[in-house]
Amino acid sequence: MDGIIANFRLHTVERYNLAYGTKFPTDNIEGTLSGDHFFTDKMPYKTHLDPLWKAPGFFLYLPVIKDSQQSIRNLSEVFDIVVVTAPYENSVTGDSDKRAWLNLHFPFLTKRIFTSHKYYIDGDIIVDDRVELAETWKKRHPDGKAASIKYPWTTKETFDIIGDDWVDLERQLIKLA
Repeated sequence: MDGIIANFRLHTVERYNLAYGTKFPTDNIEGTLSGDHFFTDKMPYKTHLDPLWKAPGFFLYLPVIKDSQQSIRNLSEVFDIVVVTAPYENSVTGDSDKRAWLNLHFPFLTKRIFTSHKYYIDGDIIVDDRVELAETWKKRHPDGKAASIKYPWTTKETFDIIGDDWVDLERQLIKLA
């Protein structure tokens, strides 16, 4: 969910700027951040980011990634889609916020699994932006395909399918149906 249909990185930067009075740019957020390790040279994880992510409502107000709603609605007519998202263990409201967010923005996606162990979930295709998750999932599902939207860290070495955006990813995934 985070990084694929919900813009976790943009929301983190916006909330960080608001909380700490900084002015990190948000106009090209994906081009300036580096995977799961964004801002490690600028802000300490535990003292700055963790409190933002733990705050009630953080996950509820994540922006929707452009075109993801319509593309996933279209894909859901062809594929059996299950949302698999990792819980944020340090947040009291993280799971309920994510459920409410999904109900608000993707009410047609009713199959949902909350787990940090996404590689155990069977399927033909996984759509995620995390390199290590895609690699682990593909080891357990050698005939499966890993897909993502384009980020600086999503490369063809790990991902079988990379869409420039959701419209392009939808076009490529439909070909597999």
